[in-house]
Amino acid sequence: MSTVAVRVDVQLKDDATKLFQSLGLDMSTAVKMFLIQSVKTQSIPFEIKNNPSILVEKLQNKEF
Repeated sequence: MSTVAVRVDVQLKDDATKLFQSLGLDMSTAVKMFLIQSVKTQSIPFEIKNNPSILVEKLQNKEF
């Protein structure tokens, strides 16, 4: 087993935790599901659009 540490905004973590709990998951399981699906499909399991202005805005607002 290996450990992955990720820094995220407190509100994002709290919101994600609530969502995952409502689905019967914990954070660790949800992240594992994301990683497994990414490897299985050899892609990010959601659409990513190439719009630099939105990306820059989100980065400046720390929305990632």
